[in-house]
Amino acid sequence: MGSPRDEVGRNKGNSDNSNENQVNVTIRKSFEIMETEVTQRQWYEVMQSESSDRLKNPSYFKNSRDCADHEVIGGIDLCPNHPVEEVTWNEVKLFIKKLNTALGLTGCDGTPQSSRGCYRLPTEAEWELSARKDTTTAYFFGDNAMDGGTDILGRYAWYRDNIVRERTHKVGQKLANPNGLKDIYGNVWEWVEDLYTEELPGGTDPLVTESRWSARVVRGGSWIYTAEFLRSAERYIGKPNYGDYNFGFRLVRTL
Repeated sequence: MGSPRDEVGRNKGNSDNSNENQVNVTIRKSFEIMETEVTQRQWYEVMQSESSDRLKNPSYFKNSRDCADHEVIGGIDLCPNHPVEEVTWNEVKLFIKKLNTALGLTGCDGTPQSSRGCYRLPTEAEWELSARKDTTTAYFFGDNAMDGGTDILGRYAWYRDNIVRERTHKVGQKLANPNGLKDIYGNVWEWVEDLYTEELPGGTDPLVTESRWSARVVRGGSWIYTAEFLRSAERYIGKPNYGDYNFGFRLVRTL
């Protein structure tokens, strides 16, 4: 995990991004990960029984001006195939709990040690493995977002240089990475399970559950950020009770 000190895009502003220093990681337990980020329709299907309209769809980009396939279900606006966003980490955990309960799954503690079939957030290590596959370059396709005048990153991601309008986009429109995942870069940042620490956790099946920080980690960049923020090693943070129109997630399932 992490990036070499000379990786293009690592040094932003006055920071040396030492929180990306490379570490060795072993992941022993197999998992499945969603092809795309969780959509507003998927969120609503799980959360529609909540009393709060916000919890039924917290997204900012959900109105008719935001998508061509806008719909209203039970009085709730949806851009059904756009990623759900403005979700807090805590709300994502509620969504996951309700999903596992609805499916009759037990032993779901939110870690890789969860019972087989349980849905959860990926760990930082699982997310980065999913984004990289076997690569060690800045992006899974190489070290440079641009090749001459060609926007290579734009083939795989919605980000600052190629957004059609300043908003999210329908999931799954861009090319997949070598693991078959779409929007792993861009569209929305993705919450992971770990608490933030200044150094990446190394070792076997790492998961940070104790830290002097209360913030949780998000990965992958978003539609409003420039290319360097979409690198495989890029780490960003948010308070667990904070939602933003850049923040969404995808699920993994323990095997």
